[in-house]
Amino acid sequence: MNKKRLPCGNIFRSPVIRCDGSLTVCNYDLCLDLKLGDFKSQSLKELWDGEKINDLRIAHIKGKGLPEKCQKCKPDFTLSREDTVKWLKQRGYAHLISQFLARTAKVKLLLVNPLVSPKAPFKTCVTLGLGSIASFVQKDFEVEILNMNYSSLTNFDVAKYAKENDLTIVGVTAMTYQVKGGINLIRVIKEIYPDCITIFGGVFATMSPETIMEESKADFVIRGEGEKPLLNLLKAIDKSKPFKDIPSLVYRTETGFEVNPLETPLPAEEIPIIDRKLLPTFGFIFDDSVFGDSPENMVSVVVMFSRGCPSNCIFCESPHMWGRRVRMKPMDMVFDEIKYIIAEYGIKNFVIDDDSFTASKKNVRAFCERLILEDLNIKWRCNTKVSMVDKDIMLLMKKAGCVKVTYGVESGNPQVLKNLRKSFTIEQVKKALSLNKETGLPGSMLMIIGSPGETPETVKDSLSLIEELEPSGGFDFQIMQPHPGTDLRREIDTFGGKILTDDWDEYYSDNITYIPEGFDQKEFLSWCKKITRRPVKIAGIDKVSFSKEEGNTVNIPVDMWDNAYFDRLEAFYWKGDDGFSKGYTHTLGADSGHISYNFTLKKLCSKLKIRFYACSQHMEEKSEIDVLINSYKVDTIQIDKKDAYGFLYEIEIDKEQLEKAKVVEGINTLTFKIEKGPLANGISIMYKALENHLPQQERPITIYCK
Repeated sequence: MNKKRLPCGNIFRSPVIRCDGSLTVCNYDLCLDLKLGDFKSQSLKELWDGEKINDLRIAHIKGKGLPEKCQKCKPDFTLSREDTVKWLKQRGYAHLISQFLARTAKVKLLLVNPLVSPKAPFKTCVTLGLGSIASFVQKDFEVEILNMNYSSLTNFDVAKYAKENDLTIVGVTAMTYQVKGGINLIRVIKEIYPDCITIFGGVFATMSPETIMEESKADFVIRGEGEKPLLNLLKAIDKSKPFKDIPSLVYRTETGFEVNPLETPLPAEEIPIIDRKLLPTFGFIFDDSVFGDSPENMVSVVVMFSRGCPSNCIFCESPHMWGRRVRMKPMDMVFDEIKYIIAEYGIKNFVIDDDSFTASKKNVRAFCERLILEDLNIKWRCNTKVSMVDKDIMLLMKKAGCVKVTYGVESGNPQVLKNLRKSFTIEQVKKALSLNKETGLPGSMLMIIGSPGETPETVKDSLSLIEELEPSGGFDFQIMQPHPGTDLRREIDTFGGKILTDDWDEYYSDNITYIPEGFDQKEFLSWCKKITRRPVKIAGIDKVSFSKEEGNTVNIPVDMWDNAYFDRLEAFYWKGDDGFSKGYTHTLGADSGHISYNFTLKKLCSKLKIRFYACSQHMEEKSEIDVLINSYKVDTIQIDKKDAYGFLYEIEIDKEQLEKAKVVEGINTLTFKIEKGPLANGISIMYKALENHLPQQERPITIYCK
């Protein structure tokens, strides 16, 4: 029997009644081997919905335990995967869906980097992790990558794309600030394409797999490095093999889910060279001023030549993801990758994104000497620890084209460093930064405010250290985040302080989600704003109030004609000013861009009226905005210049336009799009400044249906 065979359709839709009143499952059961009973003692409903027939249906769905007659039979028609999933849901067998989908799938993979939190003033564009995974599995299976933060795709678009292109498996990765975006994407996929298999991986899934299994509709979770576990899972699905022996896999069972032990890390020589053609934007950064101010110098490429970090910082997920042993790729592989990028794309600026690039001075020396010997003439920057450099290494790095070294210093106070479990001293920090100046190799300091034990006095220690050292490569402050699974979060009773929220959308570096014991909230907020020099918020305070929030759904009030609600904000951020602190903003610093929102209609309507409060991001000029529903342009309007409160706009859409826009019962998309305009163009959908000025029944966007 074909292991991927779908369930026989006869046993769901075609009861066969014999002249003597016997009921069986199909015409081919001439000897009544599969007889369910007869009407002398039972009704049709009792027989066709009884234990015996349902046991047979489940056997067909599982693909095992079938009667001999069924094993030898080739059904006239089969139940589709989508209809089988619906039946399982209706009959209370939802726990069998993942197993059924995996058994019957033809492997064709889509990997997605989901939207970041709509509250965060940035997006993630470089997806090296997905690129490495795709490069590892593409020899055996067809694979694509989508980065929703770079494209204009909504959750609905991704689900529709996967379905229309028969991409039977969708894998999603996520940092903490992407988790709700990833969970919501999978929910939409399951609504639109229910027979698609979904997999969740990445840092958050590694640190808190139970959260993903409990809060999402994902069929599987992969913990840790994804290459080998995903390949093994795809092979198991392709061959209809069991999952219990696949390391790093979390899978659903009849009683909940099972968590398999972690896979051993890949040997360095098996970590693939990324096929850049699979990556959106090829893994480039387009605004990296470290390498120069001219347009060609501002383009760089992100690479990783090693995995693992020997440190044990209480706030970091890296050791849990990659391990603490540093695995450096063989030098021949490193240079094959560099030469491939230069030859294929002509780029010579490299961002080496390893956690501790100089962990092995022997490897760094070999790397630099070979760069000099082969005269590749590249520029590069890297990250490392102050205890992993010396004068000779710095001089050699500079000669080999290094233009900047970044250190994770975190604090200028010895006790705070000890609390963070940093393995270096303030004196080592001073020595390293002094050597940077002496050798002419710029060194920068990454600092954290809000660590356990932080007080106004320890913050001043950090500022004093920066003032004393005047780091030639600059410095930057971020706010401490107690990410799931980290020692800080797990041992919060030991470290003290208060975690403010479990809303993962709040966990980005310019937001306060944790306050150490040495501060009150207002004082800490004031220090954060001063030090980071960026708009800062406290989770739960000045919280985005688009309307009443219920879980992941934002319900938009409407009039009594009908009921529509917004599914999720899909916002895209480029180089903005502080506009995002005033409203949901798209400001590109160029001449095009968009903001999109998903909304659900409970039923179709003959008219749609959209009222929204907005303003241009330009200080002097208006912005011409196209309004689209489901990618169809319904209107073009002029948005007035930047204003603290915004302006009210109203659009009416008639039945003919709704039909052209293919508006449906269920999920639709509303988009505000800028095609051309002045420099620093953009649009803000206002919220905060309007809270006391809007009519009670309205919010920044209100949809009226008739």
